[in-house]
Parts: sequence; structure tokens; C-alpha cells
Amino acid sequence: MKKGFIAISSICLLCSCGNQGNDEQHLRFVETARPVEVADSVKQTFSGIIEEAHQTNLAFKIAGQIKSITVSEGQRVSKGQLMAALDDADYKLEKEAVEIQYNQLKDEVERTKRLYEQKSVSKNDYEKATAGLQQLAIQLQGYNNKLDYTKLYAPYDCFVQKVNFDPAEMVNAGTTVFELIDASRFEVVIDIPTSTKMQDLQSTRFYCKSPYGNEEVPITLKSIVPKADGNQLYRAHFTMPAPKAGTFTAGMNVEVVFKSMKNDVNRQSTIPESAVINDGTDTYVWIVNADSTLSKRDVDIERINSDGTAFLNSGLDGSETVVKSGASTLQEGEKVKIMPEPSESNVGGLL
Repeated sequence: MKKGFIAISSICLLCSCGNQGNDEQHLRFVETARPVEVADSVKQTFSGIIEEAHQTNLAFKIAGQIKSITVSEGQRVSKGQLMAALDDADYKLEKEAVEIQYNQLKDEVERTKRLYEQKSVSKNDYEKATAGLQQLAIQLQGYNNKLDYTKLYAPYDCFVQKVNFDPAEMVNAGTTVFELIDASRFEVVIDIPTSTKMQDLQSTRFYCKSPYGNEEVPITLKSIVPKADGNQLYRAHFTMPAPKAGTFTAGMNVEVVFKSMKNDVNRQSTIPESAVINDGTDTYVWIVNADSTLSKRDVDIERINSDGTAFLNSGLDGSETVVKSGASTLQEGEKVKIMPEPSESNVGGLL
């Protein structure tokens, strides 16, 4: 009888052990991560576009026939470089005519001055002669200016965006001949979401990354439009120093980097975006406890970057193990298995 009882007990024990093994086999594997404490700076990236800081419509101050145009559309031009010239033959003739009168009257004024000093002419006659010479001097300077105005020079380092006339065409004073883009200064324009705290920008450094390399060019915040648009975005303008030739051009899409300093009190942590669940009421993550069971933990998310990193203001202290994949199908108190990390010496599990 005892032997039969022992045999039955053994069978029950084996069955019990077998059920436990089956339960372990049916536990769900989860991929986990630990919160990463943010270092001394928080990095945000935004998409921006390069715009010209200054655009100029360049025109002659006087009318005339265009004699030559020395630049072409798209060309980079240095400050002071000759860009176009008018036919100045008529202006030269007018200047020469006045110059002859001026030199003749100048000699007469010299003689009148000597006679006045000898008291041979009145003071009134001497002053009239001097006033006439001054008037001719002003006219002569005016014709010198007109000759200077027959040439157009680049007002600053620039790109020629458009040329509106060809040589031999007549042009009026003030009519735009060239449309120029300032090549010495650019602006970067981005849209900042309302989640970005404006007061934090006071301790933020800004950089612009060229699409042709990883170089970060410092930029300076110029202005932020105080009213958000329909998408709850604020338009921000940044000034950029003169870039190297070929690195930035107007209209180019760039990446703008915000680096803000954080103190110990406001130090943040990050987790993968996939670990965060928002059911419309609460924002939370699943924590794997020491006994492999799950518990829900509410968190406060400041923002989620484009690289899938979620920045937390509160909710985790950094010691937790957080489920980072398949979190939406889990349940409170469920027991899970943690998926092991891949071996560095056996990549892909081939050994």
C-alpha cells in the first residue's frame, strides 16, 4: 500500500513540475532599456532653411544707353567690382564745355582779385566774379558725378540673382538693372514648437550643420515672432557669419542644433519613444520588477526628438528597467522574461 501511495505522489510531483516548466515557456519575452541620464547639455534638432540677409535692386542714377555688362546671372561678385557701364560720351562733352568756362573764369577772377587788392575794382565786382566761379565749380562737380554714375559697382560681396538688361539697351534712372543677394551674410529660419520653453533659450547655444559635412557653424538668435501660426509653431530667425564659399547658399535646407545647459536640479533622463504609452488619459511606461512582474509607472514627457528619444521631466529615477517594445499589449502584474542582450563575441547567435 505504501508503495502505491509513493508512486502516485511521485507522478503528481512530476506533473506539477511539468506544468511549471510549461508556464515558464509561455512567458512573453520583452525587450528592455534603462533610463539614460542627460549629461550637461540637452540637444534638440530642427529643420531650417537658409535665406539671404539682404537683397538689393541695383540701378543707375542717370539715364543712358548701356555700353557693357561685365557679370552674369549666378556669378559671385566682390565688393567694388565693376558690373555695368553706360555710354558716357555725351556726359564727357558736357563736362568739357563747363570745364573750359571754369578755367576761363578762374583766370578772370585772379585778375579781378589783383585789381581789387589795388583798389582798382569795387568789392561788389570782385564778389560777383568769385560767386560766378563757385557756381561753375558746382556745375563741374555735377558733371563729374554724372560720369561716375555711368558705372555700376557691387555694393558688397554678392551673388547676381538676375540681370534685367542687355548691352545697347536704353535704361532710365532708377530702373533695376541687377537683383543682388548678399553673399557676406545669411539668415537661418526655423519653426519652433510651443513645447520649447522660450525662457530656456537664454542659456542655449545654436549651431547650423551643413548638409555637406558635420561641421557645426555657430549662429545667433535674431528674433522670434511672438505669435504662433496655425500649426502652433513660432518663426525664429538666426544670423550666420560669412560662410566659406560653397558651404551654404540661399534656399538650402539645413539642420539647426539647440544645445542647452542643464543644472543638477533640472537634470533629465531619456528613454526610447517606443517605451512610452499614451492612452488618451495617462502617459506611462511598464516597469519590470525584481520578480519579473510588470507595473505601470506614470511619467512626464517634456518632448520627443526626431531620433525617437523621449525626454522625461519626472517619473523615473534611473534605476528602473523599462519595457521598450510591445508595451501596448502588456498587463498589470503580468510576468515576463527579459530578452537577453546579444553577445558581442557571438553576433547573430551563429556560434
